[in-house]
Amino acid sequence: MPLAPEREISSWGEYRRVKLRLLVLLFGWLPFGLILGTVLPAVLGSYTPSYVLAIGYALVWAYTLFQYLLYPCPVCGRSYRGWNLYRRSCPRCGTVINR
Repeated sequence: MPLAPEREISSWGEYRRVKLRLLVLLFGWLPFGLILGTVLPAVLGSYTPSYVLAIGYALVWAYTLFQYLLYPCPVCGRSYRGWNLYRRSCPRCGTVINR
């Protein structure tokens, strides 16, 4: 059952936010990792907090990745991408991704 146009538009906005969050987390790892590997151990004298924060960061990134991969199509409601990162249209109803 297709969604109302205003619900479909808000769904695409949410999709863009998830995609942006994924990209920020992906490219934010380098500066975050540098801080974890150099500054934090020098200040605290131990690598244990760095390990805990790195695992937490990886869990948040994995959650966001799954949210992106399994995002529901605003038209048919099924998983939009599945496990294909490069898909440009819904495999079930053919809705094209609104970039």
